[in-house]
Amino acid sequence: MKKFSHIEAFYKVIRTVRTAPEGASVAQVGTVRYRGTVKLHGSNAGVRCTNESLVAQSRTRALSPDDDNYGFAAFVHREDVSAAIREIEADVRAKIDGEVDALTLYGEWVGPGIQKGVATCLLPTKQWVLFAVRDDSGRYYDALSPLADRFAPLGIHSVFDVPTYTLEVDYRDDESLAEGLDVATKKTLEVEAACPWGARFDIEGVGEGIVWMPLDAHFGISDLFFKTKGEKHQKVKSKSSKPKLTPEEIESIEAFVTFALPESRLEQGLEAIEEAGYSIEMRSMPHFLRWIGQDVKRECSAELEANELEWKVVQKAIARRAREYFRSCAERLPGE
Repeated sequence: MKKFSHIEAFYKVIRTVRTAPEGASVAQVGTVRYRGTVKLHGSNAGVRCTNESLVAQSRTRALSPDDDNYGFAAFVHREDVSAAIREIEADVRAKIDGEVDALTLYGEWVGPGIQKGVATCLLPTKQWVLFAVRDDSGRYYDALSPLADRFAPLGIHSVFDVPTYTLEVDYRDDESLAEGLDVATKKTLEVEAACPWGARFDIEGVGEGIVWMPLDAHFGISDLFFKTKGEKHQKVKSKSSKPKLTPEEIESIEAFVTFALPESRLEQGLEAIEEAGYSIEMRSMPHFLRWIGQDVKRECSAELEANELEWKVVQKAIARRAREYFRSCAERLPGE
């Protein structure tokens, strides 16, 4: 399987660009034009397409109808769905110069029972919403189009079936970056207040945010991808609700734990281990602690460095808080 690239917050992309060593793909990047698409709150779901097979996958593992994730593999294995995927694959390949062996179609599996607190939960049935295409070498292709109602009866859609957003920033110019973040934040708050995907199906509710991918010569450079989320879906607890261009200032380890482990990140940790095939019970705690530790270390690396916090010391406090949370969740299950 081929995982979809991890997407960072905007200020981390700025830091990556400005500290990139000579020869890196983002070294000396100047003006970048972006296209933003609605970020759907569901479960990452891809299909790797080769001549021989279609293989369903979650964010972390290959799936089968006997080892599934919210029924996505069973969906892909349906004859009518497989035929539709092959049609979409053929459309994508027709837009690619040269031959490519394997392609992975990435989408979000959304609908009832997959997440909570967002408009997509109110959809009557599950949907697979495509948002990206990549080959096994890691190259992305700008080859997805709106699908409109072409495969709607099967529950297959494209994120381009709702409006997209545009943004242009100059990574050499602080004023341009600040203005760009203001625009991205304004659009994100609009998405959070009224999810465009829900509105497409006459459903009112909260949206998650926007994913911004570079275009033109910068298309497919994953170090330039970034995401902006509404306040309800933030994975950190900042002192200010205003968007930022620099790492958070943190005075102590206790403050770092508060910053790095809001309820939303802990809940995502539960979702992540369930996606990986583990149930919420005490014997699964090591998997939860491992995920939380890796996620915090990766996503809060800028804060660790800027505030001169040593991960070995911080890790103990993070694990302590995560352990307490997981135990309380596991003990609420019937029979525990």
